[in-house]
Amino acid sequence: MNRTTRRILRAVTAVAVTAACAIAAPARANPLYPAELQTKLNMPCLPPCTMCHNNPLGGLGTLIPNDIGQNWKSMFGLDGVTLSSLDTAIMAAEQSMTDTDGDGIPDTTELMMNENPNDPKNTAPLCVAGAGPDTPTYGCGHIAPRAPGDNVAAGASAIVVLLGIAAMRRRSARNPAKPKR
Repeated sequence: MNRTTRRILRAVTAVAVTAACAIAAPARANPLYPAELQTKLNMPCLPPCTMCHNNPLGGLGTLIPNDIGQNWKSMFGLDGVTLSSLDTAIMAAEQSMTDTDGDGIPDTTELMMNENPNDPKNTAPLCVAGAGPDTPTYGCGHIAPRAPGDNVAAGASAIVVLLGIAAMRRRSARNPAKPKR
């Protein structure tokens, strides 16, 4: 393979790696969490993502401070990805009778009663009749708005690629190609 072909191959590979890093979004939410919560607690509907997250898409870094999601994460190791961590958190919350909103009714009981465990006054039902659940986004193939931190990997990859190209150019400038005979 001649030198020009190798350079083109390296450049194409670098662009492909950069594109993959820029396009692939990290896992944002486990799509099975709402159904698992509904099943385990015999809830009347799938709970909305906004019960724990500050936006309907869920995702890393979007837990509402001092609400049930953040509370169960810190107290019971809820990780947002594995169903086993949700099952463990549900059991621990039931056993400890955790009451996030301080209204005297445990979180799991409120969920079974269609009440929001974050609202001490229970002003509105958690599930509204006829409303569907939020749709969590997950995986690298899902097209959805990105969280602010999603572009960090893409930016870092671009910098690495640019530094690599600069290093290759500098090396080729130091070692000019020998003329063919």
